[in-house]
Order: sequence, then C-alpha cells, then structure tokens
Amino acid sequence: MKSSVRRIALDATMLALALALSVAESFIPISSLPGFKPGLANIIILVLIYRFSWSEALLIDIGRIFLASLMTGKIFSLPFYMSLAGGILSYLGMLLIAKCFSKVFSIYGASLFGSVLHCLGQIAIASILLSTSGVFWYFPLMALVGLFTGLAVGFFADRIIASGIFERLRL
Repeated sequence: MKSSVRRIALDATMLALALALSVAESFIPISSLPGFKPGLANIIILVLIYRFSWSEALLIDIGRIFLASLMTGKIFSLPFYMSLAGGILSYLGMLLIAKCFSKVFSIYGASLFGSVLHCLGQIAIASILLSTSGVFWYFPLMALVGLFTGLAVGFFADRIIASGIFERLRL
C-alpha cells in the first residue's frame, strides 16, 4: 500500500508540475508567432515516458491540457482543440521513439520529433476547424522554432533523469 500511495503522490506532483509549466508558458512572449508556446510541460511527459510508464504520461498529458485550458478560459475553444491534437500527436511520437527506436534516437530525438508533431497537430486541427488549408504555410516556421524548443525540452528532461532524483525517492 505504501508504494501505491507514493505513486499517486508522484502522479499528482507530476500533473501539478506539468500544469504549472503549461500555464506559466502562456505568459512567455516568444516573439510575434501567434499560437506558439515552447512546450515546457513536455519535459514532464518525456520524464514519465522514459522513467515511468506510457499510460501515466498519457493521463498526465491529457489532464494537463484540460486543466490548463480550464484555468486560462480556453476550454473547448480553437486553442484547446489545437493543444489537445498537438499534445496527443506529440505524445505518440515521443512514445514511438522511446519504445521502438531508442537504440537509434536519444531523448533529444524523441523531444524533437514530438515538437514537430505537436506543430503539425495544431496546424491540422486549425485547418479542419477553420475549413482552410491556408494555415499550412505557417507549419515550416512553427516547426523550425519548435526544433529549438524541442532541443531545450530534451535537454532538461535528460538532466532530470540523469540527476537520479527518482532513484533517491525509491519509487
């Protein structure tokens, strides 16, 4: 029982951290790129994928998207659906790299792939909901900027895992 209580506490902490990062980044002006956020919550998702379980990572990712959208007043709006589509596609891409191609790509590769897929998911949903393919011109710019933030996210996730903090917690 002690182990399951620790696991619930860890999941709650990870959700709170992902949520805090997600809400905080909505206040970071990245430049004049509309709809772009650096994806800092993916640090937590990557740590969960690489250190714990894919199911916990998925639940925390979806929970974070719903809660952040609720807290920022964007629930069930275009930004919410874009975030949800990007988050799920990004998660699937990072999971694919981590579970199937880990001998070829590191956590940095997973982060980069997830970043580009997040951009693609956002653009695809915007195209569907706005009934225009004209938004796809924006994808190369988003993906290019996403590569830089994807590297940063991969770096921080790698450093957290390498720190051995989870081993010290005996989880």
